[in-house]
Amino acid sequence: MASRKGQRAAGTDGNDFMHREKVANHYSLSVLNKGRVKWTILFHWMLFILMAARFSTSICHFLNVSIPTFLLQLQLPSPQLWELAWLPSIMGSLFTQLSLKKNNSLLLWQGLIGTLVLGLLPVLLGCVNVYPVVKSYLFEQHTPVQPGLAFNIEIATCVWLMIAIQVHLYHVYFTIQLLSAWTVGSNKKLK
Repeated sequence: MASRKGQRAAGTDGNDFMHREKVANHYSLSVLNKGRVKWTILFHWMLFILMAARFSTSICHFLNVSIPTFLLQLQLPSPQLWELAWLPSIMGSLFTQLSLKKNNSLLLWQGLIGTLVLGLLPVLLGCVNVYPVVKSYLFEQHTPVQPGLAFNIEIATCVWLMIAIQVHLYHVYFTIQLLSAWTVGSNKKLK
């Protein structure tokens, strides 16, 4: 094939573009970790909805709304302090979600700190709080079951806590990976 300026140089058949078509590593890491962070945010919302459902009787009582009979039959316990401290942790996920669209590292840092302080810390306190019940459940033959429920609410809380720890730890890990990918990109732009 000929070009305007004559014949093509020998040895260039058009396949020498491979070295130029490589995406920088920090861009691919950013895309990968953005997707992972979005999944952790989705799971955080699911945990939030489960916790809000658990608080439904307390919310109805606080708002002076008549409590539905099926909720009265469940006899859900009142919220504990660590559960109330965990509820604002959804703000960390909101900050993180807002930071993803424009790669705003300040909002991502705020989301990370919110997840650590408002999310992971109350969950760890909840593990300490639930530990005696779980210990008695594992090592004793008979454990009390909530009336109206087919399971022990503390054991369900323990399962919720194990899932919440994993979601928050993955969120923190992927957020740190995302921050490192974004700072590599910004450091290269400064040079």
